[in-house]
Amino acid sequence: MQNRFQPVVEVRTTGAQVIGIKVCVPKKIKGSDLTFKTFSLEICSENTQGKWKKIPICGIEILSDKEIYLILPKDEAYQATKLLKFIIGKFTQLVCHMEYKLVQNVDIYFSDGTIGKAGEYWMCLPAKQKGIEAFSQEQVREFYTSFFEPKLIADKHPLILCLHGAGEGGSNASNLLADREAVAFVETNVQKIFGGAYVVAPQSPDYWLREFEAEGVKMYGAKDYTDELLALIEYYLNKYPDIDRQRIYISGASMGGWQGLQLLGRSSRFAGAILSCPANIPEDSTLSNVDVPVWLVYCTADDTVNPENTRYIADYLQRNNEVNITSYNEVLVQGKKINQHCAFLYMYDDMPEKNGKSIFRWLSEKKRG
Repeated sequence: MQNRFQPVVEVRTTGAQVIGIKVCVPKKIKGSDLTFKTFSLEICSENTQGKWKKIPICGIEILSDKEIYLILPKDEAYQATKLLKFIIGKFTQLVCHMEYKLVQNVDIYFSDGTIGKAGEYWMCLPAKQKGIEAFSQEQVREFYTSFFEPKLIADKHPLILCLHGAGEGGSNASNLLADREAVAFVETNVQKIFGGAYVVAPQSPDYWLREFEAEGVKMYGAKDYTDELLALIEYYLNKYPDIDRQRIYISGASMGGWQGLQLLGRSSRFAGAILSCPANIPEDSTLSNVDVPVWLVYCTADDTVNPENTRYIADYLQRNNEVNITSYNEVLVQGKKINQHCAFLYMYDDMPEKNGKSIFRWLSEKKRG
């Protein structure tokens, strides 16, 4: 059996990142002889400009007598271990082609007295993508769609529609990698809150909005996808009869927040929505048709989308609906300021709270009719 290693990927607050390396050896090892200097790791991807970059190994864990885990940097700003690269001119997320090279720096001593010599070849296995692997992918109508089927047993299950922001369209599941929106809803503790929920995360072929401006450049979506998204919901309702038609929810951020409002204004299918910093204000005629509870989240320092968008939408919806609104003065990740548009990251971590009830718990209790 060859020496093997497997990159471990996790979708962290600001996107998918390689967080560790699982090392598998063919014989029992003497764990006391291993240190984080036993191996060196190099990565080559678009985020390293196509060059091999040495990645620091910060620690080592002995998983078993034949398995070692190498701990990589926990800094979410460390680009070399990121799986996505944002292409500014095209306003889109590129899924990087990741290459890995594990170098054994010193001899490894096995319990049977044999030695694994320094410099031996290590074969890279496909990465383990924590959370992402729970989804299946299929093309449904115009959308490359990631889908999660709940494991908890129940007579009926809610369905959560996750609508990504600008830059995550296409057919590469970059919407799963860019942040924790869809992945958060399949985590065990969140699934328990919803009693086991189906999760649907479609990618727009381009953008949800027909037209917008980013970095001074005009961007254009091919069409209004609202009717197509409603048809997508019907597809899953017909395919899975145990979906609770009284508990269909929307989660959306930025452009996905705007698209969520479009759906709420055009259909009575939904029971509630959590939306962050909608990228645009829908027509008043659309907002006037919204008749379900909505929780809005935004940052007052947002310089990507005018915070007044969220405040206007909240004021309008409060005329006829239950509306919660949570504002943050700044957005921090690991104690550092990031793009202040990203208040949705707090939403995905279930942080907004009112009267002792978190935003996910609040949504899970909403029913249509």
